[in-house]
Amino acid sequence: MKGTKGLGRVFRRPRSPYWWVSYTFRGQEIRESTKRKNKDEAVNFLKDKLAAIQTQRYVGPAADQVTVAELLHDLTVTYDIHGRASRRTLRSHVAAWTEKLGAEKAVNVSLPVLNEIVQEWQRAKRAPATINKLMASLRRAFVLGREARKVAAVPPFPRLPEHNARQGFCEWATFMTVLGELPDDGLRDFVEWAGRTAMRKGEIAKLTWQGYDRETGVVRLPGKDAKTGKPRRIVLAGPLLALVARRVEARKAHPECALIFHRDGRPVLEFRKAWASACRRAGVEGLRFHDLRRVAIRNMVRAGVSQKVAMSISGHLTDYTFRRYDITSDDDLRQAMERTSEYTERLPAAPTVEPLRRVSG
Repeated sequence: MKGTKGLGRVFRRPRSPYWWVSYTFRGQEIRESTKRKNKDEAVNFLKDKLAAIQTQRYVGPAADQVTVAELLHDLTVTYDIHGRASRRTLRSHVAAWTEKLGAEKAVNVSLPVLNEIVQEWQRAKRAPATINKLMASLRRAFVLGREARKVAAVPPFPRLPEHNARQGFCEWATFMTVLGELPDDGLRDFVEWAGRTAMRKGEIAKLTWQGYDRETGVVRLPGKDAKTGKPRRIVLAGPLLALVARRVEARKAHPECALIFHRDGRPVLEFRKAWASACRRAGVEGLRFHDLRRVAIRNMVRAGVSQKVAMSISGHLTDYTFRRYDITSDDDLRQAMERTSEYTERLPAAPTVEPLRRVSG
């Protein structure tokens, strides 16, 4: 066996239709079936094993028995240990993958297998963004498995193009009108904070007085309560100072409540009906609460706040996702065309360079 002499061998076992290989891994002899009946293919199988060992890509024969369900379990444990805010979403992802591949060996997961699942989900009318998120969760499970030396490699994962950049936002004057239509001060302050800071609904609901530093005027969101797991802080200025001052006054009536934002001492939970009614009366029916992130980010960008600082406030981790929230309105486009027109009007009407004249021979 050229290229494997002294490192391993291929051999036949009684009553087995396949060739077997023998090689040494971490000082221990390992024998396994190649599942191949052709000797040359068995030799190539052995060479691949030896190459993986030499490059430290091989993690041992136990990796061939690891199931997708085990990798998903390890991922869930990791999320629980670190208190990731997206644990609830992960549970639905784990359930979806357990149904499809739970009992499957991790080594059998390949791009063709994943593509078949993508096509099945597409036929079921699942959105591309949903499929991409599911794929990202399984890929993360494989990455953790590789770090724990349970699997040797992470297979390539398909990613679908997403053409779903949401366009929902409203002008600031309309937002202020919506605020005025909300039924109580607790909800109004909650919504105004979202419209000024771009903070997510679930994150605002978890802000506590323990995270408020009155001397420095800073409100902190712990990493355990942030969707991304990264802590953030909001430095109070302008209307935010007045907003928090109102919350301080509201606290006097409910000193037992640790939450900054509450409604008569109770956590701010669902308010879909109140929100829909306020939006309808303000003339922006269909506006979602999450669209307020776009309102706030657009205002930051238009005010000249750098993208890096705006991302630190909104909690975005990638430029791509942040840019999807920077909505361009018709007024933005109109101003762009007006500025372009003004510029072209100032350009000389006559050419300043004489054209070359053809010299007749």
